[in-house]
Amino acid sequence: MYFYFDYQNCQANILGFNKSNVIKMKNRLLDHFRRICEYDLNIHERRILSGHRFFEQAQRQSEDLQVRIHGDKVIFEGQSSEITNCQKDMNKILQAVVKSKLCLPLNAGMIINKKPVKEYLDEKLRGKKCIGSWEPGNGDSVLLYASDKRHLSDLEKVMKQSFVANTLDFVDKIKGTPNHGKWLTFVESLKKEFPNSHFIGEDSIVAVDAIINDIKSKIDNFEQSLTYESYISMPLEHFLFLKEFKEQEINDFGEKNKMKNVCLKDNKLHVEGTQKKIRKMETFIGNLRKDISSKEVNFEMFGFQEFLESEAGKNFLCEMQNESESIISLNSDLGSETEEILNFKYKNCEIVLREGDITTLDTDAIVNAANGRLEHMRAAIVQKGGIGIQAESNEIMKQRRIELKPGEVVSTKAGKLKCKTIIHVVGPVWNNGRNHEIFHLSRAVQNCLAFLEEKSYTSIAIPAISTGIFGIPIEEGTKCTVMAIKYHLDIHSNSKIKHICLIDVRKEVIRAFKHHLEKVFGISERRDDEFEEIEDNVSGGQQDVGFTLKFFTKYKNLDNAIETVKEVYHSLLTTEKIPFDMDLTESRKLSLRNISRTYKIQISIRDTITIFGRRCHVKDAKLSVRSLLMEFKKSDEETLIKEMVQWSYFDENNPSYLQMFSDKENAKLEKAYSQKKQFLNWKKIKYDFQKMSFQHEGRKFQMKRKQNLKDELIPDTWSPMGDEELMKIVPVTNGPEYDDIQATFRRNSPSSRIISIERIQNKPLYQRYQALKKQFEAENPKVKIEVDGLWHGTAAESVKRINKYGFNYRYCHKNGKYIFSKWQQ
Repeated sequence: MYFYFDYQNCQANILGFNKSNVIKMKNRLLDHFRRICEYDLNIHERRILSGHRFFEQAQRQSEDLQVRIHGDKVIFEGQSSEITNCQKDMNKILQAVVKSKLCLPLNAGMIINKKPVKEYLDEKLRGKKCIGSWEPGNGDSVLLYASDKRHLSDLEKVMKQSFVANTLDFVDKIKGTPNHGKWLTFVESLKKEFPNSHFIGEDSIVAVDAIINDIKSKIDNFEQSLTYESYISMPLEHFLFLKEFKEQEINDFGEKNKMKNVCLKDNKLHVEGTQKKIRKMETFIGNLRKDISSKEVNFEMFGFQEFLESEAGKNFLCEMQNESESIISLNSDLGSETEEILNFKYKNCEIVLREGDITTLDTDAIVNAANGRLEHMRAAIVQKGGIGIQAESNEIMKQRRIELKPGEVVSTKAGKLKCKTIIHVVGPVWNNGRNHEIFHLSRAVQNCLAFLEEKSYTSIAIPAISTGIFGIPIEEGTKCTVMAIKYHLDIHSNSKIKHICLIDVRKEVIRAFKHHLEKVFGISERRDDEFEEIEDNVSGGQQDVGFTLKFFTKYKNLDNAIETVKEVYHSLLTTEKIPFDMDLTESRKLSLRNISRTYKIQISIRDTITIFGRRCHVKDAKLSVRSLLMEFKKSDEETLIKEMVQWSYFDENNPSYLQMFSDKENAKLEKAYSQKKQFLNWKKIKYDFQKMSFQHEGRKFQMKRKQNLKDELIPDTWSPMGDEELMKIVPVTNGPEYDDIQATFRRNSPSSRIISIERIQNKPLYQRYQALKKQFEAENPKVKIEVDGLWHGTAAESVKRINKYGFNYRYCHKNGKYIFSKWQQ
């Protein structure tokens, strides 16, 4: 018997004639070549090998080979050749393993290592015959291992399908409420019912797909059972309408559907109930609001705006609302946070002055007057726009490393504000002009506008930069800003800027801005009638300017509400006419203007004085006008008396110092003297007409009376007049004077019929005429004087006034009917 080794095939060959001896030799050789080998395997490698049934197949290939798993090790025991072959097969499988990283839904990492979840996943993989394994990664990721790409794809699908997440939006709403405590109790009950197979976070849930629907159904039922406090927001005008006319209907609906605390307040409907009931209320309110129609109407009625802004006007609107079942709003009632003061156009750019908060505007850019360090934590822009504005400013300063200088600008996002961007500009600190502060302020404004041009923005809002804590006087600061704006628009003929708003909350700043805008841009809020002679309308107060009201009501009531306001307000207006027979000079018309402003009415002058306005105002104004006309009449009488007679006085101890009595004193003395009175007691002084004297403060004075009108100045064609008679109307019925006037008039107006001819003999007017004639002759000695006459047609009611005060050229285009024919006198 002998044997030899085949090293190429790792075999030993035994030859012999006795079989039993050969077997004994074989066993001896096997005992000699048998060995034990150990190899480290991780859990994924073990799982993949198990999936391939590697260990069972290895043992089936040879009865002498034993393969077993012990901890993290695989142990081979058997002949070297068999162990080597088995290792080759194992390595081939492990080298083909592929892996990937998969992100799972939020919080899936909290349950993937739980025993029930692992068992559930293993069962699904076995059902899919997927050879693979996994291990948790960072957060909610998982590392996947599979025998090949096909199995890896199957493994990814299983993982994605097995974990389902849902958001729980309602949880955030109930925080801080009693409902949140109920929720926490409910979560604990879910943990007991579905242990280790789900996780509920702050506002989300994740669970394996087998139970997610059951859990979600229970959560939905819980959510529907919760009672919420909800607010249904709406525009102010809709809120006012529902509050005024639909509140009871809303309360009845809430009671019918078992809702709690249903009330309208703070521009919202407050209601408590389940989500289903709240949605039902939202639908109900939506249907009510659909029935509300609105319309803006411009009313051009005298004094309407000022009336509505008064207490009486507010009561009027309340009455109109109740009568027409509507809400009637002024623009200011709708919550506008700024008030427009001035609006005009310059070179295709609209310039607006507003009083209010700059952070409420929706212009493309707003300007923030900043400090050099861009620290604005206490500023309104951060308080209203959010801390992100400050955070971005801090980042800018971190990159710059140096403070901004006066005039420099940077920009940040607008945060929660309505504008698109915020331009932060550093204004100069006032040092009494020593550091050229106005120059730097002008540069700051122009840099803001240049930034706007560069970014292709079209609108900007600018405050009064540096006029606050930086100390630049308001007058100088606002003037500089206005001039800088005008300069920019003048030199940029194709400017992209279409809207510039100057805005501030301080009234003194608004007044200064308004003054400089009017002066620099050459505009004025003053009306033309303040610079012209007052003729048709002396009212300097109110005019029939348009004023807009907004109506909110049921569609069928809308037109009725509008007409009701018109009719009722018109019924409050009235007109009174007051006749007058005196000359109303410009100064007297200004006195009438003051009455119109005081009583908020309109006064116009033609043949009569017409007062127009609200009934209560017209009544009071009429009394004041009548009183004023009486004063004018007294003044005219005093003037006429002065032209006829002048009283004077002198101290007995100083007779050369002659003083004139005032017009009023002069008229008082002349009237008493004409009535043949011996004494006049007036203002604690006794005037003695017999002695022509009076005493005052212990001194004695003598009086003189001088008659100014002389008989020789009166034309010899006049009829005789008494010494005290100032005016006389004499009928001309025949004679040369009658014939001459008749012939001249018929020559120019042959179709007219003469009813009567009267001669007006007015001493004061004739004296005035003679004085003016003499003055003209003295000033023009070489001019030949010729006197012409003309016919002047007029209204009958104006004749008396013309007779007394003469012809007033200012009324020629109102009272005049004809002017024709010159004739030599």
